[in-house]
Amino acid sequence: MGDTKADLAESLRETGRARRGEHDFLMSHQARQYYVYRYRDTIRKTYQMLPLDLQDEEDYYLESLLREGQEMCLQIRKRQGEMIGEDRPQAIHKELMEMCYKPDVELLQELGDKLKCEHFIQQRGQQSAHEAAGSKREAEVPVVRPGRAFGRRGAAVRPARLPAPSRASTC
Repeated sequence: MGDTKADLAESLRETGRARRGEHDFLMSHQARQYYVYRYRDTIRKTYQMLPLDLQDEEDYYLESLLREGQEMCLQIRKRQGEMIGEDRPQAIHKELMEMCYKPDVELLQELGDKLKCEHFIQQRGQQSAHEAAGSKREAEVPVVRPGRAFGRRGAAVRPARLPAPSRASTC
């Protein structure tokens, strides 16, 4: 029984110390809050005493910073979309779907048109290269004739005329 009274008294003392500690903590917290509020009020009063020109300049500066921040966010979102490639896969998917529904004959015709266009571009490139060299004589182009042995490796050299550029180009 003596132990229980002593234990009870000790627990009451500990509870009292804990309450005082909480009270001290709350008081110190309230003191800090009071200091912050007082300091905030002092800063507000100081800024209110500033000339209006400086306040306007500060407002303009803050607005410009906000605008720049919004522009940067838009640019970042745009770049992020480009990096992720949101638009590109959709375009590729659409092109593939269109190709899948075309008949084979039409696809082969398109391929043939592209090859003709490429051949025409190569011819134009060769012609412009000859003109740039300033060669007025006919260019000698090796002609390969299968089954005959002309010169080395079955190639005979003969003057060849370059075709005149056609005006009706499919490119």
